[in-house]
Amino acid sequence: MASEVPSETVEELEELTAKYGLGKELYDAMLEKKDAWKKEKISIAVVGPSRIGKSSHINALMGEKLANVSATKECTMECTSYPHPKNRNIIFWDVPGMNTLNFNRENYNEKINFDRYDFFLILTQDIFADDTKWLTDEIQNRGKSYYLVRTKVDITVRDALEEDEDGSLQEEDILADIRDTLKKGLHRQGFSEEKFKVYLVNNKNPKQYDFRALEQDICSDSYSKFQQEALMLTIGSHNTKLLEAKYAMFKSRIKWVAMASAAGGAVPIPGVSATVDLCIIIEEVILYYRGFGLDKESVKSLEKLAGVDEGEIEKTFVGILEISYPILHSIRNKSAVVVKDPKLIKDALPILAKNLMKELLPLIGKIAASEAAENIAKFAVPVVGMAVGAAISYGVTCLQLKGMLNDMVEVARDVHTIPTNQQAKRLDRFAN
Repeated sequence: MASEVPSETVEELEELTAKYGLGKELYDAMLEKKDAWKKEKISIAVVGPSRIGKSSHINALMGEKLANVSATKECTMECTSYPHPKNRNIIFWDVPGMNTLNFNRENYNEKINFDRYDFFLILTQDIFADDTKWLTDEIQNRGKSYYLVRTKVDITVRDALEEDEDGSLQEEDILADIRDTLKKGLHRQGFSEEKFKVYLVNNKNPKQYDFRALEQDICSDSYSKFQQEALMLTIGSHNTKLLEAKYAMFKSRIKWVAMASAAGGAVPIPGVSATVDLCIIIEEVILYYRGFGLDKESVKSLEKLAGVDEGEIEKTFVGILEISYPILHSIRNKSAVVVKDPKLIKDALPILAKNLMKELLPLIGKIAASEAAENIAKFAVPVVGMAVGAAISYGVTCLQLKGMLNDMVEVARDVHTIPTNQQAKRLDRFAN
């Protein structure tokens, strides 16, 4: 029976119901827990001199071209902010480098408002400037993290191959030489060997080199749980390295959503004396789409990255959903505007719930009648102290979300793990 209960511990649920009871206080507390990531404000400093790819790097991390890219602009004179379009509490800052007329060690901390940032991306297109060690020490003294990033690696590789007259040079040799040069430069500045890690990136193609590893480390390093959630739900939509971490995160959230549904459900479940909160369930599935990069905007950007015709992956992907996962298709189709502009979600959810009720309720009723839901309800009544109706709602929501999440991650694994030039062909095979 315990195996039917997803992701939670008995002690945790007992503590929650003992503290809040089973009514509105519990409902409000569960909403607070499941939505805590929305309140996390994260400022990310992208540091370096002009024309090394800071704007391009910000755009690549955001998945959209919002920062102004200019090959002729002489220098960044002030810190410029770029809120992420999917979560405006996550802000990228274009921060000037040091050793210029306006920025030096004496005034740098004050001029860039050093304490504003949660972590730093320090960029170079060659070797790191002599003040890099001083800067990283200042960052660490404040208990913050930094990442060293070498941009425009694709250009360096291309130039080296063009200059190779006998054709004996391999890309792996060039990359190894870049890393070795960077390592020697950091060593001269006094970096310890464990700090030699540098991410090699091509901002125009995030699938190359270390860009995906950088995204993964940004999301998984030692921030708070809710900061990690906020970052994973916002960046790395097409990052296969993050896919399983996102899956685990979504599984861990199911208990909060199910408890909220049990405490605040308003829609009767067919055939049983229980109710569920459809708005909460739909909102969570929308997050799955956003997090896995399966919403319409993310699929469109994936098509560009894959080099296929616009609409090619979308058409095949929608076909998969229509045939194999009709409920997921309906939620995706009817919530497209909300996913594109999350500010609309609060007002849109009741309308979405009403429009999707006829499709969702038969499935929910079928789950409610299953042995698995009965087992969870049997667990929840004596152990947690839930009323029978609330326990059934809890069990049904757990199983509903778990099933949808498992279906969606299977599709996401296939969509995002195929080589780009084989993307559409592999999707066709998956559909058949």
